[in-house]
Amino acid sequence: MDKIKELLQEYPAVKVFGGAGIIIIIIILTVSTIYSVEVENIWNRLVHPKTESQSDPNSGDDGIVVQPSETPFDAGSEFETEEPIETEEPIETEKPIETEKPESSFDGKELRGTLIGEDSREETYVPQQTGIYRFDFDIDSVKKNYLFYIIDSADEELTSKYYSDSDPAGTTVTLESGREYTLIVKSEESDEYDEVEYTITVNVPDAINIVEDNEMKGKIRYVDQEIEYVYTAPKSGIYRFDFDINDVNQNYGFYLCDEKEEELSNKEYYNEGSTLELEKDKEYKILVFQKEGLPEYDISIGVPNDIKKVTGNKIKGKLKYTDQVNTYYYTPIKTSTYKFNFGINDVNNSYNFVLLNKKKEELINTTSGNEERTVELKGGERYEIQIKQDTGYCSYNIKIALYKE
Repeated sequence: MDKIKELLQEYPAVKVFGGAGIIIIIIILTVSTIYSVEVENIWNRLVHPKTESQSDPNSGDDGIVVQPSETPFDAGSEFETEEPIETEEPIETEKPIETEKPESSFDGKELRGTLIGEDSREETYVPQQTGIYRFDFDIDSVKKNYLFYIIDSADEELTSKYYSDSDPAGTTVTLESGREYTLIVKSEESDEYDEVEYTITVNVPDAINIVEDNEMKGKIRYVDQEIEYVYTAPKSGIYRFDFDINDVNQNYGFYLCDEKEEELSNKEYYNEGSTLELEKDKEYKILVFQKEGLPEYDISIGVPNDIKKVTGNKIKGKLKYTDQVNTYYYTPIKTSTYKFNFGINDVNNSYNFVLLNKKKEELINTTSGNEERTVELKGGERYEIQIKQDTGYCSYNIKIALYKE
Protein backbone atom coordinates (compact mmCIF):
# COMPACT_ATOMS: atom_id res chain seq x y z
CA MET A 1 0.00 0.00 0.00
CA ASP A 2 2.93 2.34 0.63
CA LYS A 3 4.07 1.75 -2.91
CA ILE A 4 0.66 2.78 -4.18
CA LYS A 5 0.76 5.98 -2.16
CA GLU A 6 4.17 6.81 -3.56
CA LEU A 7 2.89 6.13 -7.05
CA LEU A 8 -0.09 8.41 -6.60
CA GLN A 9 2.14 11.25 -5.46
CA GLU A 10 4.45 10.79 -8.43
CA TYR A 11 1.74 10.16 -11.05
CA PRO A 12 -1.36 12.26 -10.39
CA ALA A 13 -2.98 10.84 -13.53
CA VAL A 14 -3.28 7.44 -11.83
CA LYS A 15 -6.54 6.83 -10.00
CA VAL A 16 -7.03 3.96 -7.57
CA PHE A 17 -10.36 2.50 -6.50
CA GLY A 18 -10.71 -0.50 -4.27
CA GLY A 19 -12.34 -2.32 -1.48
CA ALA A 20 -12.62 -5.79 0.03
CA GLY A 21 -9.14 -6.71 -1.08
CA ILE A 22 -9.61 -5.57 -4.67
CA ILE A 23 -7.72 -2.65 -6.09
CA ILE A 24 -8.62 -1.10 -9.45
CA ILE A 25 -6.06 1.16 -11.02
CA ILE A 26 -7.06 3.56 -13.80
CA ILE A 27 -4.41 5.45 -15.69
CA ILE A 28 -5.76 8.70 -17.15
CA LEU A 29 -3.71 10.25 -19.95
CA THR A 30 -4.39 13.94 -19.90
CA VAL A 31 -1.67 15.14 -22.20
CA SER A 32 -1.34 14.91 -25.95
CA THR A 33 2.04 13.18 -25.79
CA ILE A 34 2.20 9.57 -24.60
CA TYR A 35 5.54 8.48 -23.10
CA SER A 36 6.77 5.13 -24.20
CA VAL A 37 7.16 3.46 -20.82
CA GLU A 38 4.71 5.02 -18.41
CA VAL A 39 2.15 2.25 -18.33
CA GLU A 40 4.70 -0.57 -18.18
CA ASN A 41 6.79 1.12 -15.47
CA ILE A 42 3.75 1.91 -13.37
CA TRP A 43 2.68 -1.70 -13.55
CA ASN A 44 6.18 -2.96 -12.67
CA ARG A 45 6.34 -0.58 -9.72
CA LEU A 46 3.12 -2.05 -8.37
CA VAL A 47 3.61 -5.72 -9.10
CA HIS A 48 7.40 -6.20 -9.28
CA PRO A 49 9.03 -3.49 -7.21
CA LYS A 50 12.78 -3.18 -7.74
CA THR A 51 15.34 -3.39 -5.07
CA GLU A 52 18.00 -0.78 -4.84
CA SER A 53 20.51 -3.16 -6.46
CA GLN A 54 18.21 -3.50 -9.39
CA SER A 55 17.91 0.22 -9.93
CA ASP A 56 19.29 1.74 -13.05
CA PRO A 57 22.14 4.06 -12.20
CA ASN A 58 20.84 6.45 -14.85
CA SER A 59 17.35 6.47 -13.46
CA GLY A 60 15.71 8.84 -11.09
CA ASP A 61 15.37 8.32 -7.38
CA ASP A 62 12.71 5.67 -7.83
CA GLY A 63 14.71 3.71 -10.42
CA ILE A 64 12.17 4.23 -13.20
CA VAL A 65 13.60 5.36 -16.51
CA VAL A 66 11.19 7.76 -18.14
CA GLN A 67 12.08 8.83 -21.62
CA PRO A 68 9.76 10.48 -24.11
CA SER A 69 9.38 8.73 -27.42
CA GLU A 70 11.20 10.34 -30.31
CA THR A 71 7.95 11.09 -32.15
CA PRO A 72 4.86 12.08 -30.21
CA PHE A 73 1.53 10.52 -31.21
CA ASP A 74 -0.90 13.13 -32.43
CA ALA A 75 -4.44 11.79 -32.49
CA GLY A 76 -5.62 14.69 -34.63
CA SER A 77 -3.20 14.16 -37.54
CA GLU A 78 -3.66 11.93 -40.59
CA PHE A 79 -1.87 8.62 -40.93
CA GLU A 80 1.01 8.99 -43.35
CA THR A 81 3.46 6.56 -44.94
CA GLU A 82 6.76 7.28 -46.58
CA GLU A 83 5.68 5.45 -49.76
CA PRO A 84 2.24 5.16 -51.41
CA ILE A 85 0.14 2.15 -50.54
CA GLU A 86 0.26 -0.53 -53.22
CA THR A 87 -2.44 -3.12 -53.82
CA GLU A 88 -2.31 -6.25 -55.96
CA GLU A 89 -5.71 -5.49 -57.52
CA PRO A 90 -7.26 -2.24 -58.82
CA ILE A 91 -9.15 -0.12 -56.31
CA GLU A 92 -12.90 -0.69 -56.62
CA THR A 93 -15.61 1.83 -55.72
CA GLU A 94 -19.28 1.20 -54.99
CA LYS A 95 -20.35 3.37 -57.96
CA PRO A 96 -18.75 3.50 -61.42
CA ILE A 97 -16.58 6.49 -62.13
CA GLU A 98 -18.63 8.97 -64.21
CA THR A 99 -17.27 11.34 -66.77
CA GLU A 100 -18.81 14.77 -67.22
CA LYS A 101 -21.39 15.01 -70.00
CA PRO A 102 -21.69 18.17 -72.06
CA GLU A 103 -24.12 20.64 -70.54
CA SER A 104 -27.74 20.65 -71.68
CA SER A 105 -30.48 23.04 -70.61
CA PHE A 106 -34.20 23.62 -71.24
CA ASP A 107 -36.22 26.43 -69.70
CA GLY A 108 -39.45 25.86 -71.64
CA LYS A 109 -38.48 28.46 -74.25
CA GLU A 110 -35.08 27.31 -75.47
CA LEU A 111 -33.47 23.88 -75.65
CA ARG A 112 -29.69 24.05 -75.98
CA GLY A 113 -26.67 21.83 -75.45
CA THR A 114 -23.80 19.87 -77.00
CA LEU A 115 -23.92 16.41 -78.56
CA ILE A 116 -20.82 14.23 -78.98
CA GLY A 117 -20.66 11.53 -81.62
CA GLU A 118 -24.06 9.85 -81.91
CA ASP A 119 -25.22 11.24 -78.57
CA SER A 120 -28.84 12.28 -77.91
CA ARG A 121 -30.81 14.34 -75.41
CA GLU A 122 -34.40 14.04 -74.15
CA GLU A 123 -36.58 16.63 -72.43
CA THR A 124 -40.17 16.53 -71.20
CA TYR A 125 -42.47 19.34 -72.30
CA VAL A 126 -46.03 20.13 -71.15
CA PRO A 127 -47.65 22.98 -73.16
CA GLN A 128 -49.81 25.51 -71.36
CA GLN A 129 -51.71 26.54 -74.49
CA THR A 130 -53.32 24.47 -77.24
CA GLY A 131 -52.29 25.60 -80.70
CA ILE A 132 -49.62 25.63 -83.38
CA TYR A 133 -46.05 25.53 -82.02
CA ARG A 134 -42.93 26.29 -83.98
CA PHE A 135 -39.52 24.79 -83.10
CA ASP A 136 -36.77 26.85 -84.78
CA PHE A 137 -33.37 25.17 -85.23
CA ASP A 138 -29.88 26.64 -84.93
CA ILE A 139 -26.44 24.99 -85.02
CA ASP A 140 -22.79 25.94 -84.50
CA SER A 141 -21.81 24.85 -88.04
CA VAL A 142 -23.96 24.37 -91.15
CA LYS A 143 -21.66 21.51 -92.10
CA LYS A 144 -23.04 19.49 -89.19
CA ASN A 145 -26.51 18.05 -88.67
CA TYR A 146 -28.90 16.76 -86.02
CA LEU A 147 -32.34 15.19 -85.89
CA PHE A 148 -35.20 16.60 -83.81
CA TYR A 149 -38.42 14.76 -83.14
CA ILE A 150 -41.40 14.88 -80.79
CA ILE A 151 -43.22 11.91 -79.25
CA ASP A 152 -46.56 12.22 -77.46
CA SER A 153 -47.69 10.38 -74.33
CA ALA A 154 -48.97 7.50 -76.48
CA ASP A 155 -45.46 7.06 -77.98
CA GLU A 156 -46.64 8.35 -81.35
CA GLU A 157 -44.19 10.45 -83.36
CA LEU A 158 -45.71 13.84 -84.19
CA THR A 159 -42.82 15.32 -86.17
CA SER A 160 -39.31 14.35 -87.24
CA LYS A 161 -37.02 16.87 -88.91
CA TYR A 162 -33.31 17.25 -89.64
CA TYR A 163 -31.66 20.62 -89.16
CA SER A 164 -30.74 20.59 -92.86
CA ASP A 165 -34.26 19.69 -94.09
CA SER A 166 -35.84 23.14 -94.25
CA ASP A 167 -35.14 26.82 -94.71
CA PRO A 168 -35.66 28.39 -92.29
CA ALA A 169 -34.64 25.34 -90.27
CA GLY A 170 -37.38 24.12 -87.97
CA THR A 171 -40.66 22.25 -87.67
CA THR A 172 -44.29 23.15 -86.94
CA VAL A 173 -46.67 20.98 -84.93
CA THR A 174 -50.00 21.29 -83.11
CA LEU A 175 -49.77 20.52 -79.37
CA GLU A 176 -52.47 20.22 -76.71
CA SER A 177 -52.50 22.06 -73.40
CA GLY A 178 -51.61 19.90 -70.36
CA ARG A 179 -50.44 16.91 -72.39
CA GLU A 180 -46.91 15.55 -71.91
CA TYR A 181 -44.51 15.38 -74.85
CA THR A 182 -40.92 14.18 -75.20
CA LEU A 183 -38.52 16.35 -77.19
CA ILE A 184 -35.52 14.45 -78.55
CA VAL A 185 -32.36 15.80 -80.18
CA LYS A 186 -29.97 13.28 -81.77
CA SER A 187 -26.60 13.95 -83.35
CA GLU A 188 -25.97 12.75 -86.88
CA GLU A 189 -22.15 12.89 -86.57
CA SER A 190 -20.54 9.44 -86.91
CA ASP A 191 -17.20 10.43 -85.37
CA GLU A 192 -17.39 9.79 -81.63
CA TYR A 193 -15.31 12.91 -80.96
CA ASP A 194 -17.33 15.32 -83.12
CA GLU A 195 -19.33 17.87 -81.13
CA VAL A 196 -22.56 19.49 -82.29
CA GLU A 197 -23.81 22.57 -80.47
CA TYR A 198 -27.54 23.01 -80.98
CA THR A 199 -30.17 25.58 -80.02
CA ILE A 200 -33.89 24.93 -80.50
CA THR A 201 -36.27 27.82 -79.81
CA VAL A 202 -39.84 26.99 -78.79
CA ASN A 203 -42.37 29.48 -80.17
CA VAL A 204 -45.57 29.33 -78.13
CA PRO A 205 -48.97 30.42 -79.54
CA ASP A 206 -50.79 33.36 -78.01
CA ALA A 207 -53.93 32.94 -75.95
CA ILE A 208 -57.23 33.47 -77.78
CA ASN A 209 -58.03 37.18 -78.12
CA ILE A 210 -61.40 38.91 -77.88
CA VAL A 211 -61.89 41.61 -80.54
CA GLU A 212 -62.40 44.99 -78.91
CA ASP A 213 -63.18 48.36 -80.51
CA ASN A 214 -63.63 46.65 -83.89
CA GLU A 215 -59.88 46.43 -84.50
CA MET A 216 -57.21 43.73 -84.50
CA LYS A 217 -53.57 44.79 -84.23
CA GLY A 218 -50.50 42.70 -83.59
CA LYS A 219 -47.25 41.22 -84.83
CA ILE A 220 -46.54 37.82 -86.29
CA ARG A 221 -43.53 36.45 -84.39
CA TYR A 222 -42.67 33.13 -86.03
CA VAL A 223 -43.12 30.95 -89.11
CA ASP A 224 -46.58 29.30 -89.45
CA GLN A 225 -47.97 31.26 -86.51
CA GLU A 226 -51.75 31.55 -86.21
CA ILE A 227 -53.25 34.25 -83.99
CA GLU A 228 -56.84 33.51 -83.02
CA TYR A 229 -59.62 36.02 -82.28
CA VAL A 230 -63.27 35.71 -81.33
CA TYR A 231 -65.65 38.33 -82.68
CA THR A 232 -69.30 38.79 -81.72
CA ALA A 233 -71.28 40.74 -84.32
CA PRO A 234 -73.13 43.63 -82.63
CA LYS A 235 -75.60 43.97 -85.53
CA SER A 236 -76.82 42.11 -88.57
CA GLY A 237 -75.61 43.44 -91.89
CA ILE A 238 -72.66 43.91 -94.23
CA TYR A 239 -69.27 44.04 -92.47
CA ARG A 240 -65.96 45.05 -93.94
CA PHE A 241 -62.56 43.81 -92.72
CA ASP A 242 -59.89 46.15 -94.11
CA PHE A 243 -56.26 44.93 -94.05
CA ASP A 244 -53.16 47.03 -93.38
CA ILE A 245 -49.50 46.05 -92.94
CA ASN A 246 -46.22 47.70 -91.93
CA ASP A 247 -44.25 46.24 -94.88
CA VAL A 248 -45.90 45.62 -98.26
CA ASN A 249 -43.12 43.16 -99.13
CA GLN A 250 -44.49 40.80 -96.49
CA ASN A 251 -47.87 39.11 -96.24
CA TYR A 252 -50.37 37.55 -93.85
CA GLY A 253 -53.59 35.58 -94.20
CA PHE A 254 -57.11 36.19 -92.88
CA TYR A 255 -59.61 33.42 -92.14
CA LEU A 256 -63.12 33.68 -90.70
CA CYS A 257 -65.63 30.95 -89.92
CA ASP A 258 -68.94 30.71 -88.08
CA GLU A 259 -69.91 28.71 -84.99
CA LYS A 260 -70.34 25.60 -87.16
CA GLU A 261 -66.76 25.95 -88.45
CA GLU A 262 -68.07 26.83 -91.91
CA GLU A 263 -65.60 29.01 -93.78
CA LEU A 264 -66.92 32.45 -94.68
CA SER A 265 -63.67 34.12 -95.75
CA ASN A 266 -60.09 33.09 -96.57
CA LYS A 267 -58.05 36.02 -97.86
CA GLU A 268 -54.55 37.52 -97.84
CA TYR A 269 -53.28 41.03 -97.21
CA TYR A 270 -52.84 41.43 -100.97
CA ASN A 271 -56.64 41.20 -101.30
CA GLU A 272 -56.79 44.41 -99.23
CA GLY A 273 -59.87 43.26 -97.30
CA SER A 274 -62.94 41.08 -97.01
CA THR A 275 -66.67 41.91 -97.09
CA LEU A 276 -69.05 39.64 -95.19
CA GLU A 277 -72.63 39.50 -94.05
CA LEU A 278 -72.79 38.64 -90.36
CA GLU A 279 -75.66 38.06 -87.94
CA LYS A 280 -76.25 39.95 -84.72
CA ASP A 281 -74.94 38.30 -81.50
CA LYS A 282 -73.32 35.40 -83.37
CA GLU A 283 -69.72 34.46 -82.51
CA TYR A 284 -67.17 34.17 -85.29
CA LYS A 285 -63.67 32.71 -85.21
CA ILE A 286 -60.92 34.74 -86.90
CA LEU A 287 -57.36 33.59 -87.64
CA VAL A 288 -54.53 35.90 -88.70
CA PHE A 289 -51.73 33.68 -89.98
CA GLN A 290 -48.17 34.04 -91.26
CA LYS A 291 -47.61 33.92 -95.03
CA GLU A 292 -44.43 35.84 -95.91
CA GLY A 293 -41.99 37.38 -93.43
CA LEU A 294 -42.99 38.41 -89.94
CA PRO A 295 -45.12 41.52 -90.45
CA GLU A 296 -47.18 43.73 -88.18
CA TYR A 297 -50.86 43.80 -89.07
CA ASP A 298 -53.78 46.16 -88.50
CA ILE A 299 -57.29 44.99 -89.39
CA SER A 300 -60.18 47.41 -88.95
CA ILE A 301 -63.81 46.30 -88.94
CA GLY A 302 -66.50 48.37 -90.60
CA VAL A 303 -69.77 47.85 -88.72
CA PRO A 304 -73.11 48.52 -90.43
CA ASN A 305 -75.46 51.22 -89.19
CA ASP A 306 -78.89 50.45 -87.83
CA ILE A 307 -81.78 50.60 -90.29
CA LYS A 308 -83.44 54.00 -90.14
CA LYS A 309 -86.87 55.33 -91.06
CA VAL A 310 -87.08 58.29 -93.42
CA THR A 311 -88.95 61.19 -91.83
CA GLY A 312 -89.59 64.20 -94.01
CA ASN A 313 -88.16 64.47 -97.50
CA LYS A 314 -84.37 64.12 -96.97
CA ILE A 315 -81.89 61.27 -96.44
CA LYS A 316 -78.44 62.24 -95.09
CA GLY A 317 -75.49 60.12 -94.12
CA LYS A 318 -71.87 59.03 -94.68
CA LEU A 319 -70.14 56.09 -96.29
CA LYS A 320 -66.93 55.34 -94.39
CA TYR A 321 -65.74 51.91 -95.52
CA THR A 322 -65.58 49.72 -98.62
CA ASP A 323 -68.85 47.96 -99.55
CA GLN A 324 -70.74 49.78 -96.81
CA VAL A 325 -74.53 49.69 -97.13
CA ASN A 326 -76.83 52.10 -95.27
CA THR A 327 -80.45 50.95 -95.26
CA TYR A 328 -83.59 53.08 -94.86
CA TYR A 329 -87.34 52.46 -94.84
CA TYR A 330 -89.55 54.94 -96.67
CA THR A 331 -93.37 55.02 -96.66
CA PRO A 332 -94.95 57.59 -99.06
CA ILE A 333 -98.00 59.48 -97.85
CA LYS A 334 -99.95 58.97 -101.06
CA THR A 335 -99.71 57.19 -104.36
CA SER A 336 -97.91 59.34 -106.87
CA THR A 337 -94.77 59.80 -108.95
CA TYR A 338 -91.77 60.69 -106.80
CA LYS A 339 -88.44 62.27 -107.74
CA PHE A 340 -85.16 61.35 -106.01
CA ASN A 341 -82.33 63.88 -106.31
CA PHE A 342 -78.84 62.53 -105.47
CA GLY A 343 -76.58 65.03 -103.78
CA ILE A 344 -72.92 64.34 -102.84
CA ASN A 345 -70.16 66.31 -101.13
CA ASP A 346 -67.41 65.23 -103.56
CA VAL A 347 -68.12 64.64 -107.24
CA ASN A 348 -64.90 62.62 -107.52
CA ASN A 349 -66.56 59.93 -105.41
CA SER A 350 -69.87 58.17 -105.93
CA TYR A 351 -72.48 55.91 -104.34
CA ASN A 352 -75.18 53.56 -105.57
CA PHE A 353 -78.86 54.15 -104.90
CA VAL A 354 -81.22 51.15 -104.83
CA LEU A 355 -84.97 51.24 -104.22
CA LEU A 356 -86.85 47.97 -103.47
CA ASN A 357 -90.53 47.21 -103.04
CA LYS A 358 -91.95 44.84 -100.42
CA LYS A 359 -91.26 41.91 -102.77
CA LYS A 360 -87.57 42.91 -102.89
CA GLU A 361 -87.92 43.85 -106.54
CA GLU A 362 -85.65 46.65 -107.76
CA LEU A 363 -87.45 49.82 -108.83
CA ILE A 364 -84.31 51.98 -109.09
CA ASN A 365 -80.63 51.01 -109.28
CA THR A 366 -78.39 53.91 -110.22
CA THR A 367 -75.33 55.91 -109.23
CA SER A 368 -75.13 59.37 -107.71
CA GLY A 369 -73.69 60.74 -110.97
CA ASN A 370 -77.12 60.52 -112.62
CA GLU A 371 -78.32 63.32 -110.34
CA GLU A 372 -82.01 62.27 -110.19
CA ARG A 373 -84.56 59.55 -110.99
CA THR A 374 -88.38 59.30 -110.90
CA VAL A 375 -90.62 56.39 -109.92
CA GLU A 376 -94.30 55.74 -109.10
CA LEU A 377 -94.92 54.70 -105.48
CA LYS A 378 -98.04 53.53 -103.61
CA GLY A 379 -99.16 55.47 -100.59
CA GLY A 380 -98.90 53.62 -97.26
CA GLU A 381 -96.59 50.89 -98.63
CA ARG A 382 -93.10 50.53 -97.13
CA TYR A 383 -90.12 50.67 -99.47
CA GLU A 384 -86.48 49.84 -98.76
CA ILE A 385 -83.72 52.23 -99.82
CA GLN A 386 -80.06 51.12 -99.89
CA ILE A 387 -77.17 53.59 -100.16
CA LYS A 388 -74.04 51.65 -101.17
CA GLN A 389 -70.40 52.73 -101.30
CA ASP A 390 -69.14 52.83 -104.87
CA THR A 391 -66.05 55.03 -105.37
CA GLY A 392 -64.22 56.50 -102.42
CA TYR A 393 -65.93 57.57 -99.22
CA CYS A 394 -68.41 60.42 -99.16
CA SER A 395 -71.32 62.18 -97.55
CA TYR A 396 -74.67 62.11 -99.32
CA ASN A 397 -77.81 64.26 -99.27
CA ILE A 398 -80.82 62.78 -101.08
CA LYS A 399 -84.01 64.82 -101.56
CA ILE A 400 -87.43 63.24 -102.12
CA ALA A 401 -90.24 65.21 -103.75
CA LEU A 402 -93.47 64.73 -105.67
CA TYR A 403 -92.74 64.84 -109.35
CA LYS A 404 -94.36 67.64 -111.29
CA GLU A 405 -94.20 67.80 -115.03
